[in-house]
Amino acid sequence: MLATIYDKVKDSAGRTQQVTPQVKQLLEILTSAMSSHEILEALGLKDRKSMADLYLRPALQSEFVEMTIPDKPTSKNQKYRITDKGRAILAIETKGK
Repeated sequence: MLATIYDKVKDSAGRTQQVTPQVKQLLEILTSAMSSHEILEALGLKDRKSMADLYLRPALQSEFVEMTIPDKPTSKNQKYRITDKGRAILAIETKGK
């Protein structure tokens, strides 16, 4: 089981991907699909730009989080949800505590 989890979080060079504390915090609060405003509130942040730069974009780029409407990234109905890869990395990070 753990080997399967590790396989899901490998980068193109075969290394396990690293997670910033901010991305880990985002993964922990994404229990269901959430809008950027809901994420902002759940994280206790006030600045959307900081949230996007430090939390959301890195998680999206690492494929730990995905958009619910990927073909319309600026849609007012856009929400974000954790992926299987995100769940796997969260399991690894939590197990390491």
